[in-house]
Amino acid sequence: MSELLIEEGIVISSKNGFADIEIMDSANCDKCSAKIICKPSDSERRRIKVIDPYNVGVGDFVKISIEGFQLVKASFLLYGMPLIILLTSLLTFLNYYKMDELVATLLSMGLTAIYFFIVYSLREHISPEKLPKIISVKKTTLNDIADSRPLSEN
Repeated sequence: MSELLIEEGIVISSKNGFADIEIMDSANCDKCSAKIICKPSDSERRRIKVIDPYNVGVGDFVKISIEGFQLVKASFLLYGMPLIILLTSLLTFLNYYKMDELVATLLSMGLTAIYFFIVYSLREHISPEKLPKIISVKKTTLNDIADSRPLSEN
């Protein structure tokens, strides 16, 4: 059984069995390796795309689960592979092809950029079972929305 990380957030959008969730930073976010799959939308909030088996609505409060193994794979794809490509190509260009250091460095950075472009292009083809999933929902009611509004002073 793999490790599961559980986070809470608010639904921003939902369609076709997927939802975009906005997660507030907690004190543990700085230490968490899951932050690599969260996209910063501003200084304090992060967004994540999840599987929506409950047909949630905008504004619903949800809990999501993320498998630890998927985080390790994402970390390797986002950090490990680019480092391997950069170093391997740099050493190959310098030692095997005897290129100038500046040219070798620029070509290595170009290969790394191509890798990131390929990963970015294939992001929509990630199989759904690898995405985080919603595990519980607290539906938002009109009373919840009214209670969250600040009272106007007269």
